[in-house]
Amino acid sequence: MGGRAGRATNHTGRIERFSLFERIVHWLVALSFIVAALTGMGLYMPGLFWLTSLFGGGTPARWLHPWAGMVFAVSLVVMVATWARQMVLDRLDWLWLRRVSAYVTHGGETVEAGRFNAGQKLLFWTVLALGVLEVATGIFMCNPARYGGTRVMLLAYPVHSLVAAGYVALIILHVYMATIALPGTFETMTHGRIPRYWARFHHPRWYREIEAKEATHAPEPARVASAVDMAAAPPKGR
Repeated sequence: MGGRAGRATNHTGRIERFSLFERIVHWLVALSFIVAALTGMGLYMPGLFWLTSLFGGGTPARWLHPWAGMVFAVSLVVMVATWARQMVLDRLDWLWLRRVSAYVTHGGETVEAGRFNAGQKLLFWTVLALGVLEVATGIFMCNPARYGGTRVMLLAYPVHSLVAAGYVALIILHVYMATIALPGTFETMTHGRIPRYWARFHHPRWYREIEAKEATHAPEPARVASAVDMAAAPPKGR
């Protein structure tokens, strides 16, 4: 799954940022949570009951809410299995975080990021932690008699609601970063392909890995030409 990601497509001038499988998993997580959040807010907040009309009323929303939660839980597990190894923070990621203000404002040099920058990695682990809490408390709420009774219910309801609110805030921030703050990011989750300059600017370490793979798999004449170009290039520092 992850091995296919980042496959180069030289003839179009773009490279594949996310495979079709990765995009499907991402949107399953996002859309299932949105449905669960809207039905949940409509059911548990009287002032927002009108939200249930988006799904045909209170009864359909009550039926849909746990099913959306199940889809969310399964797709979250698949997403973790797909990206967990790539989301481990390394030394350069911690350095990137210390200079995150320069990255956000585009006002200065930042530490070169790999396929995922440190902010994306932190978002990933936060989504996972909140998702586990949300699913666990949701399971308790579906059958309180079986999973601890009233005492557990008194704890599960507020935790479930607070985690959901945190999740909504996180999604709003995620959408803002992917659209307004960093134009071009949203497209990586639609058609999955990005211009090379975008990859080189935002994820230079990952882009160099793509270039190295291209050089390895390039036809022999291209490799010779590349070697000639490298030999003719002036030494760095001049």
